[in-house]
Amino acid sequence: MTNFIIIGVILVSSLVGFSILMKIFSDMEQASGRNLKATLGFLQEGMVDQGSLDVREKDLSEELENFANLLGPLIPAPTEKKLSLLNKAGIRTPNAYLLKSLEQLGFATFVFAAVFIIGILIKKVIIFSILAIAFGGLAYILYWEDIKEQVKKRALLLDKSIPDMIDLFANACAAGATFDIAADFILNQMPDEKHSLPIKTDFLAWQADIRFGVPREEAWQGLIQRSDSKNMKYFCNLMDQSEKTGGSVSESLLKMAGFFRERRKQQIEAEIAQLKGKMLSLTVAFIVVPILVLIVLPMGKKVVEAFANLWG
Repeated sequence: MTNFIIIGVILVSSLVGFSILMKIFSDMEQASGRNLKATLGFLQEGMVDQGSLDVREKDLSEELENFANLLGPLIPAPTEKKLSLLNKAGIRTPNAYLLKSLEQLGFATFVFAAVFIIGILIKKVIIFSILAIAFGGLAYILYWEDIKEQVKKRALLLDKSIPDMIDLFANACAAGATFDIAADFILNQMPDEKHSLPIKTDFLAWQADIRFGVPREEAWQGLIQRSDSKNMKYFCNLMDQSEKTGGSVSESLLKMAGFFRERRKQQIEAEIAQLKGKMLSLTVAFIVVPILVLIVLPMGKKVVEAFANLWG
């Protein structure tokens, strides 16, 4: 009994320590984003004096920053795939890869330590050492699967919100506004809510690219690369072609919004059809089969008894 109590205390303590570490890394990431925003604010206001950059807000202690910088060289160099995943997940602070890698390492270490301690307490160190290495390595490898899920959820939100966004752009352009002016007005009015934040964030990044002199074709490609949304890809390609050919932007946008809605309707109808098939299977499995069993078993019992009496 004492061993189980010790194991429980160790696991709870490890979980609390791991949660605190994740909170610290999360705060570091958010503070980094605020620092970048503050820096860009100074630059946009024309404060090019080097001294003006020294007044950026700093929520992190120097010890934590030194800790992150100390572990930085131990983290493998970022691959293009991982940087793309972070970009598509909307995690774009300057040190996002470092923080996520440290979280990944911390999670793997927690799993390794938990399994290893259990092995020590139940006196099977060799077997549980192997298991600790296996589970710790697996946790390290699978950590980025959560980022992939964030990418999928974000792309789904973008696919759902793009048709409405296109309608707003089309109406503004039909009224005589240029696309850039329409985008500036719409983005300023758009709320920071869960369903609208991804598309607002991506378009603000596109807007920043344009203001910093990025060619429009590259800016549209950058907007495509910020998510896995197929609707966003179609939209950006349409806008790129319309700007190159000089066609009617508002008319093209209205047609595309209708196309997106029709496709979404077809997807919903397909999901409903699949749901009907699943409901039929559940009905057969949990209603029809039990009823048949209740009917057939008594009849079978009577048949067996009849034959028993006949041969008896």
